[in-house]
Amino acid sequence: MCGIFSILNIKNNPVESDIVEKSLQLIAHRGPDAEGVFFDRNIGLGHRRLSIIDLDKASNQPFKGLDGLVMTYNGEIYNYLELREELELLGYTFKTKSDTEVLLASYHCWGKDCLNKFNGMWAFVIYDPKKKELFASRDRYGIKPLYFATIGDYFVITSEIKQFTVLPGWTASLNDLRALDYFYYGVIDHTSETMFKSVYQLRGGEALTYQLDQHKKTVFQWYHIKDKISPFEGDDKDAIYEFKRLLIDSVALRLRSDVSIGSSLSGGIDSSSIVGIIDRLLLKDGGKRHSQSIISACYEESKYDERRFIDAVVDNKMINRYDVFPQIDDLFSDVDSMIYQQDEPFKSLSTYASWNVYKKAAEKKLTVMLDGQGPDEQLAGYLTSFYPFLSGLCSIFTMKSFFSELFSINKIHNISALNLGFISLATKILPVFMKSVIKNRSLKLGYPWINPKYSKKFFRENSLSLVFYNNLEDFLFNMFFATSIPNILHILDRNSMSYSIESRVPFLDYRLVELCFSLNQEFKIQNGMTKQILRQSMSDFIPEIIQNRVDKMGFITPEDKWIRTHQKEFRDIILTNVPPFIDKMKLEKWLSLHLDSVSIHDNRLWKLLCFQRWAQIFNVKYS
Repeated sequence: MCGIFSILNIKNNPVESDIVEKSLQLIAHRGPDAEGVFFDRNIGLGHRRLSIIDLDKASNQPFKGLDGLVMTYNGEIYNYLELREELELLGYTFKTKSDTEVLLASYHCWGKDCLNKFNGMWAFVIYDPKKKELFASRDRYGIKPLYFATIGDYFVITSEIKQFTVLPGWTASLNDLRALDYFYYGVIDHTSETMFKSVYQLRGGEALTYQLDQHKKTVFQWYHIKDKISPFEGDDKDAIYEFKRLLIDSVALRLRSDVSIGSSLSGGIDSSSIVGIIDRLLLKDGGKRHSQSIISACYEESKYDERRFIDAVVDNKMINRYDVFPQIDDLFSDVDSMIYQQDEPFKSLSTYASWNVYKKAAEKKLTVMLDGQGPDEQLAGYLTSFYPFLSGLCSIFTMKSFFSELFSINKIHNISALNLGFISLATKILPVFMKSVIKNRSLKLGYPWINPKYSKKFFRENSLSLVFYNNLEDFLFNMFFATSIPNILHILDRNSMSYSIESRVPFLDYRLVELCFSLNQEFKIQNGMTKQILRQSMSDFIPEIIQNRVDKMGFITPEDKWIRTHQKEFRDIILTNVPPFIDKMKLEKWLSLHLDSVSIHDNRLWKLLCFQRWAQIFNVKYS
């Protein structure tokens, strides 16, 4: 895991070395172990290294390969040992033991087709002087970040947005429509655009070529999951076996490391499964590896705390356990640093719980952490999944299943059967334009302080893909590839790298993701229970209390309590330099009504505070 920088002077002038050096200084946290640069006339590549595999300095970057290829790379190719063997059979020799050299040799051998051979996470830039080309790629699901922009005389590719600030002519200008996406829907990273005008990202599964002689940039999608999946043909036992096999293999691959490894444990089924698998792998290994370390965010208030579930998971295992207790007083001292590291505002204080987990991991000298992100979007873990699930059952042929699942959900999750059934049915039968009108109306009522001039433009131009779904498959697909996972991965990358830690996500192994999207919905929701295949396949790895757990907390914080007890601080920050798309008088009136009564699931106040601090930290200009 590292940080990268690539710069091209479009006017063919030599690249100034101080621009590269300053950019790398801004991401020193991503790679504290080594720094390297490469220059070739109007091209510059930079790299900050966090050493994970092959700690020798021979693996430092930018890395030079055959035929003049030079690469700067961030990530891990977990199947690099298998690829190395394949390349050796083809005549390639290696001078290091790193995945970096394997990646560059793979590109030399197979060209852009090498991407389909990789099992891992990556963001890299390869300079090919013979082809006079820059080639950049991001992994299938966007685990590692990659941004690009043309600013003045420069075309630049970076790991983090803050790196653009060193360029002559940089101005942090707000992208108004993306800002309204953030407020209305709580999403970022759902498009190639960012909150900064003229700064873009490669999305998961995308690549970029830049022809140096023609100054022609081309962005294309190299990974299409719908080309990779088809309905699973085996029976239930076959599906459970395959899911279990792939998850165990995914975790085993992500334990490949030459440094210490830990896990984040919340007490939910996702992270508990990873911890259970690691424990079994350690036993199978005969205790040759160190016992695993886990970090958990905990709270004194019982309604936010998951320690009874965590206790059950760690019982009778070889585990070094470390609990961390996020505090509001620490938040106010950390908030500016956290927002700066994230580059863009984030929708809730669950980010702060994750921030504290990685802070504790750094204190315990853990360099790699495994995290349980993914199954909620792959296997319908969110309660909101019930609405499109039931909508999909609203037909004359499936009404028996509709009512059976409706009453099971009502009984298990205490969700009103009347409301759930009505909304699911309405979503199915109402025309798209009417659903859009209803949704837009509710958003306007929820955010009365957004200037109507801006909201009209937003609702006129905004995609309906964020609104309603009348089947589970489309809903989960959108969550995974647009509205949820990209945002989660953004936060996970910045929180971990802020403390020079590599985060790995076993559930996002592409083989497992493709399997999940090939399964029918009975493997996801059945008899009112979510994540069915995960519950069934992990019965030997997790306690019964975890397997049968139906509530979901995640990285929750006492956000409502913190806001109520620090109203003045929140109010002062929110009302400082209000942007033009917000009506300040309406906002002041709204604040006076809501600061006292904020609920645990209402993140509108935090979104305001976070946006305002972000705009001030990055000196954002409004149009």
